[in-house]
Amino acid sequence: MSAPTTTDQVIQETDILKPDGLITFPARDKPLDPHEFFNRMGVSISDSFRKDVFPVLMSVASTPERTYGVEHLKDDYLDREIRQNLPKHHLGNWEDIASLIEMYPNGKEEEEGYNRLYLEGVDRKIFVVRVKWLSGYREWFVGGIMIDSPHRDGAGDRVLYPDNVAL
Repeated sequence: MSAPTTTDQVIQETDILKPDGLITFPARDKPLDPHEFFNRMGVSISDSFRKDVFPVLMSVASTPERTYGVEHLKDDYLDREIRQNLPKHHLGNWEDIASLIEMYPNGKEEEEGYNRLYLEGVDRKIFVVRVKWLSGYREWFVGGIMIDSPHRDGAGDRVLYPDNVAL
């Protein structure tokens, strides 16, 4: 992650989330195809991501620079609890997952937990997409889980959300 910076748009600390600054994904001026990106060496996707999120991902010709807020989960929570503490417009873009992975092609060994982003998937349902470097396998793992999952998890995970909205 980039060094934390301050902005008026980073949400305030809550009982669930602790602010940890911003991460900026650089602009991209070349096309990006999800089929090529997620089916390459060094990236592994879960069956649920392949079934529930991957089918709606579209190729992009380019992307602007985008900044995301970064929050750390203080404990294990349900995703609906986490989302209640995020800005109204907190859904991310798949190409920013690609940018995160490209920023750290060999992972970030010191990071524990997942990077969590919320994306729209099949049938316009919202999924939490969890992204993590698996050092033992030397690859990035990308998994998608429906937010209605009854599992509480995430202590120490980072929640990323677009920082281009008024909060």
